[in-house]
Amino acid sequence: MNLETLKSQVKQQLPSKRYNHTLGVVATSEQLAKRYNASVESAQIAALLHDIAKYLPNDLLKEKLESAKETDYLNYSPLVWHAPVGAIVAKETYQIKDSDILNAIKYHTTGKAAMTTRNQELKRFVSWQRKI
Repeated sequence: MNLETLKSQVKQQLPSKRYNHTLGVVATSEQLAKRYNASVESAQIAALLHDIAKYLPNDLLKEKLESAKETDYLNYSPLVWHAPVGAIVAKETYQIKDSDILNAIKYHTTGKAAMTTRNQELKRFVSWQRKI
């Protein structure tokens, strides 16, 4: 799937304010990928899909976490559930197979030990974007 098609699909899934936030994340992820010699395309895809599950109802988020046996997340606030579910949606709906992309989506709210540079930078930027 090309990037423009993916953008169009994501735009339909998110409110305009969240989509604009996502485009900001995409733009910065491109710069970070270049800075850290990472795949620009992978960074763009991860950024585009990082909030794809943000507006799903909590009962559906919970169901997807249980179905994927990701129940540890149920111990945390529902506010972070969209990240691991976003990775599930990226894999199931958008056929994303790259583990770096899926992990960038999955851990963008919580982080994890031994994150790759790309994932650390994406998480740092997403956190910064929330403040504006």
